[in-house]
Amino acid sequence: MKTQFRVINRETRDELILNAKELDTFLKNKNNRDFAITPIESRKETWLGIIGFGCLVVASVLLLTKILMQWI
Repeated sequence: MKTQFRVINRETRDELILNAKELDTFLKNKNNRDFAITPIESRKETWLGIIGFGCLVVASVLLLTKILMQWI
């Protein structure tokens, strides 16, 4: 995924989400002091991560069940 930027107008608090190319064209004729620019980190979930997290959850439920059944 391309890097995206959050651009906030300091006076009006209007917020825009732009990619790098759009940010360049947006700021060509603008004063940079009027805007706060923050990069947005992308959270790309992969199937491998989802499956791994699911296996971890199932394993912890089985382990907790086994421990609780030994106490009862």
